Amino acid sequence: MKELPVVACDPLLDPWPAGYEWVSPVTQEELLERADARPDLVITDVMMPYVTGYDLLERMYGLPGYEAVPSVLMSAIDSRNHPSGGKWNALIQKPFSLDTLVGAVETLIGKPQ
Repeated sequence: MKELPVVACDPLLDPWPAGYEWVSPVTQEELLERADARPDLVITDVMMPYVTGYDLLERMYGLPGYEAVPSVLMSAIDSRNHPSGGKWNALIQKPFSLDTLVGAVETLIGKPQ
C-alpha cells in the first residue's frame, strides 16, 4: 500500500480512494521528524500555518532519503505567481476535483496495487 502523508487540512481530500494509506493531516514538524519513515509521496498546500508549502518542501528535500520523494503542491495562488525553480513535482490550482489530484498522484507514483 502506498503511503500518502498530507500536510494540509482540506475537506476535499477526504475520503481518499482505496489502495493508498492516507496519513492525514500531519503537521510540517511531524513530517520532517518522520525522516526514518519516508513516504511514497507528499501532498501539501502553499498557505499553511507556521511555514509555507515552499519552505516545507525545501526543508524536506534537504533531509537524507527524501531527495527522491515526489510532491504535489496545491495552491489558490495563480500559477504564474509561484517562485521559479520550485521543488514540487506537480502543481494543482485550486479549486480542483479529487479526480484531478488522484490523476497527479497516479502519474507520480502509479496506481495502488
